[in-house]
Amino acid sequence: MDDANGAIPIREALITTAKYQDFTPINLLQNFSGEVQFDIQKILTVKG
Repeated sequence: MDDANGAIPIREALITTAKYQDFTPINLLQNFSGEVQFDIQKILTVKG
């Protein structure tokens, strides 16, 4: 598996969160061992 996009840490965070905690985005981010960056300008321009 190519880990260029953080697939392994994401998978581990998903498993840990599902196994030990309520599954929420905050708990998932707390269990993620990598660095998380958000592009706020892109997020704000996305229309739902």
